Amino acid sequence: MTVNTFGVTKNFANQIFMISVHAQRKLVGLLFFWEEECTRWQLLDAEGREIQSALDTDGQNEDLEIALAAVEMKKKLLPSQRGEGTANVSSGRGHELPTYAQ
Repeated sequence: MTVNTFGVTKNFANQIFMISVHAQRKLVGLLFFWEEECTRWQLLDAEGREIQSALDTDGQNEDLEIALAAVEMKKKLLPSQRGEGTANVSSGRGHELPTYAQ
C-alpha cells in the first residue's frame, strides 16, 4: 500500500475547507510521513527478500543471517529511535526545554 501525495495541490486547502488550517497542515505532514514510511518498508522488504533468496541458495551463512536480522530490526524501529536526522523525527532538534533561573 502506498500513499499518493500528488493530490496535495495548491487547491488542497479548498478541497478540505471543513477542517482548520492547523489540522490541514498536520494532515499534509502525516500524508508525506506516511508516504516516506511506505517507501522505507518497500525498500526493507526488497532487501529482506534478496537476503533470504541468497540464504536459500547458499545455505547457512552467518553474515547473511545477521544481515536478515538487521533488516527485521530496522522494520521494528520507531521514528524516534532511527536517528535519521529529519526535522520531524529527531529528538530534541530545535527544541530546548525551558530552565529555571538559579
